[in-house]
Amino acid sequence: MKNIKQGFTLIELLVVVLIIGILASVAIPQYFKIVEKGRAAEGINAVSAMAGAQDRELLRTGAYTSNINNLDVSATGLKFFNITGNATTVTATRKAGNAACPSAYGCYTLKYTLATKKITCTGSPDSCIALQP
Repeated sequence: MKNIKQGFTLIELLVVVLIIGILASVAIPQYFKIVEKGRAAEGINAVSAMAGAQDRELLRTGAYTSNINNLDVSATGLKFFNITGNATTVTATRKAGNAACPSAYGCYTLKYTLATKKITCTGSPDSCIALQP
């Protein structure tokens, strides 16, 4: 009987490793982009909630408050953003936690202007991933 060798050749293994590397180089950046979009949603939701609270304050007292701590919504306890505000804007600044801001997206700021009812993003174009479709 002939002895038949079984297994993969080195070329076949290299092709498989190459294909996995190409797929990973595409998939990993997309994964981090989706994760950052999810984190940015926290900032958008918080800014929208604070803006709604400012609108309720306007209806109740006739003016926006300059101290967001007086509103009926808390601006504390967010994992990825710090919320600040005054009588004209509400701002969510991406916080880094114990480390530097994420290298791919950096620190960015979401600013809601009460007069125009619009959210703008300050930072590099890659940073403002939250407002991209």
